Amino acid sequence: MSSNGSRSPDFNKLFNDSYERIMARGSDVFYQRFYDHFIAASPEVAKAFVNTDMKRQYEMLSLSLMQIMSFASDRRSNPYIEKIANIHARLNISGNLFTLWAQCLIATVREMDDHYDAHVELAWRVTIAPGLEFMRAYCELAE
Repeated sequence: MSSNGSRSPDFNKLFNDSYERIMARGSDVFYQRFYDHFIAASPEVAKAFVNTDMKRQYEMLSLSLMQIMSFASDRRSNPYIEKIANIHARLNISGNLFTLWAQCLIATVREMDDHYDAHVELAWRVTIAPGLEFMRAYCELAE
């Protein structure tokens, strides 16, 4: 992934372009594949989603991704991200599940973005990292 003297990647552009390519294939397809990965990755996660209205969960994931993207750009909390953090804190979501969530999201991006490469993965990782850390820290501090 060395730049070999070339310009530094624009991670905002790489992320946005990747997100647009994925959403062009169908947002529900992306969300379904993400939850397929996430639920298969952990019995704890599978148990948590047994009686879940997945269509509603896709909508919540969409909103959450928007909030994570917003948080990455301005580092400002807002009522929605705090509400989601509160819900996760009440559910006693552990830090390792946030890591697993990110791994499953990246696996889904890898599967669905035809232009996926190391730079695209890094763009996704640096975009979601601030919001996930906010959620993880919020849950830890709520204990």
